[in-house]
Amino acid sequence: MDYKISSRNGEFVGQYENSDLTERIKKYSFVICDENGNIVDSVVDQVHNNESDTRIADGQLISIDNYSYPISIERGKIYTVQYSVETMSGLKL
Repeated sequence: MDYKISSRNGEFVGQYENSDLTERIKKYSFVICDENGNIVDSVVDQVHNNESDTRIADGQLISIDNYSYPISIERGKIYTVQYSVETMSGLKL
């Protein structure tokens, strides 16, 4: 299992990959913190749309969640973004 995050045009994209097709995402969260660790924006416990999941040839299931952030990201500042998921069986990553 693997998950990653990237940013493009005011949007964060979280991606979760798993070879266990029964371990599907139930909900997801994004938390943005500034360089001091203060939360500047978040979305928590959003329901994942399983219809957008993709199965690829090697048996992996890829799930993608998008989050359009309403804050201004200042140039030269460091921010951290946490993408977390909870699966149907209650596993939290």
